[in-house]
Amino acid sequence: MSKRTEFFWIQFAGLYCRVTATPGMKAIINKYFSGSYVSVSENGPKSLDNIAELVIHQKRAKPGETSVIIKSNQTRFSMIINGSPHFYYPLLTNMLQKIFMALCYNSGGIIFHASSVEAQGKAHVFVGDSGKGKTTIARLSNDLYGLRVLADNQVFIRKQGSEYFLYPFPFTQFHKNGDKASLPIAAFYILHKSLSFAVKPLSFIESLRALGREIQILDVGDFPSDMQIPSPLRRTIFDFAKTIIIKRLYFFRGRGLWKAIYDSSE
Repeated sequence: MSKRTEFFWIQFAGLYCRVTATPGMKAIINKYFSGSYVSVSENGPKSLDNIAELVIHQKRAKPGETSVIIKSNQTRFSMIINGSPHFYYPLLTNMLQKIFMALCYNSGGIIFHASSVEAQGKAHVFVGDSGKGKTTIARLSNDLYGLRVLADNQVFIRKQGSEYFLYPFPFTQFHKNGDKASLPIAAFYILHKSLSFAVKPLSFIESLRALGREIQILDVGDFPSDMQIPSPLRRTIFDFAKTIIIKRLYFFRGRGLWKAIYDSSE
């Protein structure tokens, strides 16, 4: 290894990004991103299929220069940073988010605009258009019931064996050491504001329609212009609707939310 270059791996949800950077970058990334959901180490995967690569070059900044250059090609990314990497923490966060989003789609995973709450050891996921109550549900669950909020904006989902698991996204969501890095999914709830609580299960066909119409799956506009969502995503959605319980949740602010949810599972 060159004295002017270091190599290391960032791992999240069983997916890997190989990083080539100037010395010291590993310590910086480890400081900001390592935790119960992410690992930063010199050890990579046994197979080099479906990995991402990130090259980070650091230049000495000239007076008044704070620019950064980003290039991407599928799952290969590069950054040229002028000055201290600490200054570019938000940009680096966004870069790592894009990388693992791409890896997720390429490996048959799904990412949703959603909130999620842990109850009885499983993840309950709440989806819907902006303003339908995703953040409200998360806040009520924590404030009134003391439940752990897994996400209030975005969830990252992959299949393990015959089950789908939710991974709280580490680059955009809060977490603390000791939290579980993944949880099996109990159910998906499509939110509707109402004057009373009610939970109604959907048939398989209704679930497919709901996934296509109401759940905001991140699309190609959220990726670099030269990246396309892989074709297996449609098959993933079909399997997801067949595997996961999807329900409509009618709710209002107040107690009774989780009683309605628990009662619907009996």
